Amino acid sequence: MSVITEPYLSIDKITLLVKTGPQFSFSNHMALDPFNRKCQGFIDSMIQNCKKHCPDSFDWSRPFSEETELYHHHYRLAGGVDLQLMPKLPIKRKIYDEEYIKLFYGHDGYMAFENDGFLEENEESDFAARIEYNPAKDKPSLCSSFLSYFCNTYCDPTVFFDDLLKISRLDIAVDYPEALNPCLFSSTARRGNQHFGPQGIETLYLGTRRSTFQFRIYDKKKELLQEHNIQYNGSDLWRIELESRPGISIGKDLNFYSDVFDRLTYYYGKKTGEYKFDWFLNFAKQYGFQSALKSIPRFETRKLYAEKFENLDFYSLKHPKRIVGWQFPRLWREFYDNLKSYCGRENDPCIYPRNPKETL
Repeated sequence: MSVITEPYLSIDKITLLVKTGPQFSFSNHMALDPFNRKCQGFIDSMIQNCKKHCPDSFDWSRPFSEETELYHHHYRLAGGVDLQLMPKLPIKRKIYDEEYIKLFYGHDGYMAFENDGFLEENEESDFAARIEYNPAKDKPSLCSSFLSYFCNTYCDPTVFFDDLLKISRLDIAVDYPEALNPCLFSSTARRGNQHFGPQGIETLYLGTRRSTFQFRIYDKKKELLQEHNIQYNGSDLWRIELESRPGISIGKDLNFYSDVFDRLTYYYGKKTGEYKFDWFLNFAKQYGFQSALKSIPRFETRKLYAEKFENLDFYSLKHPKRIVGWQFPRLWREFYDNLKSYCGRENDPCIYPRNPKETL
């Protein structure tokens, strides 16, 4: 792997939901066999089209399951592209319209509405296809044939591109060619976990998996060698990675990510001259900021030390907020334009307001 000399930003993973309408929703079909025949017919035609226009699209040497927990059909495309089709479960939405409930749900439904203030109704999912891949590692052209075929054959042509795809997950990574101490990171996130190794904390998690945003700070050089057998030739490579689940249309403004990274704080260990607070910082350097806070019995002292920590003079490290603010708008614009081209929607207008930063 090539050596980097400056902090490097990448989109590490993206999960896209494709809007197809309820035609592929399982809840729209009363009988399983006709539904499966319809699905199989689509899959067969899609595979033949991909083989014709992009012979290397499918990697048949890799095993795949026919279904997952949430989808009926599951395929692994070449390059690590993960494709799932036809959701098993409908979407639940809350209804607050009193007249609608009286008309369609009768007395029992209305009594439940009065008790809870709403009723839950099953709604067929309009987003029946799920695509996940790593733009930094996988070649988007490997799934371009599928996207073009799927969007032009099964998607509503009146739906503009900005509403055709929804981002359900987006991972943004900033790699630093220097040694970082994960113990000295803190965040506004309320919860975090730490993974220890022989030399102390190896991975720091800020936030939970169920949170909209979760940070991971870890030794990327070690991860490349142990999990992928890839040797990084530089002395150090540490990654600050944000796993986010925004749940928004692909045309929406994403420049808020620099503010999300601004929640991180990093301290390099300089002494302040206050004996007790310096002891706290030394403890945090070895066992992590959250562990150091938990060791303080008084709530008022914990709050005071957390505020002092945020106001310290910080290391000359380029803050990831600056990296994301500089590099992400252009990176995202390039990715967005390529994806739009793959879907054959180059002429679709942008229906959401654009941030001026995207054109920098």
